[in-house]
Amino acid sequence: MASKKNGQDFTGKLGDSVMYYLNNKLVKRKIGYPTGIPQLRQLASREPMKLINNFITPLREFIDVGYALRAKRKQLNTHNAMVKTCLPAIIKGDYPDQEIDYSNAILAKGKMPLPLQLSAAFSSGKLVFTWDTQLINELTKVDDHAMLVAYCPAKDLAYYVIHGPQRSEGRAELVLAIADEPVIWETYIAFIADNHKKISNSAYLGQVVVQKEI
Repeated sequence: MASKKNGQDFTGKLGDSVMYYLNNKLVKRKIGYPTGIPQLRQLASREPMKLINNFITPLREFIDVGYALRAKRKQLNTHNAMVKTCLPAIIKGDYPDQEIDYSNAILAKGKMPLPLQLSAAFSSGKLVFTWDTQLINELTKVDDHAMLVAYCPAKDLAYYVIHGPQRSEGRAELVLAIADEPVIWETYIAFIADNHKKISNSAYLGQVVVQKEI
């Protein structure tokens, strides 16, 4: 069903087309309908998108902020901006044995330099992130904020902080759900300006094994 915006432009489904606004521009595209049974090549081409979408879903809000600037510059939505940035490096293996290569996932994209000595470790029931607080020329500020992510593939669960401690603090903590058995968490960090006008690439900090302490 189509509707009008400001009494001028139609948006929504109209016949065999759909119209919508993307970055304040009216976009029209034809609706395609799949026919027949998918062939092996089609299935192989769809699998990476399925894997990425499953990965992104619990990180939706983080991706929206992490790719806001790039999406605006490229006139894309944040989901497509992330996919275009990460493919094909984020997928490893051959169909049907493909999986996400978490070390190549980029959850935020920008030109702000990352600090040195980035790390993530489990300590005293918390995931602790640390970094060097030294500023890099005029490209970073003491009030830049850390953006933190811990993603658990086994549980399809993510914990994240978008507007974390300031760069000057050099440390941040993330409280996770802790199970009796060892669980692997994939960890990432990025930095964003206080006004959100600059952001860094995310950095992959590796796997952290978390288990309830006895």
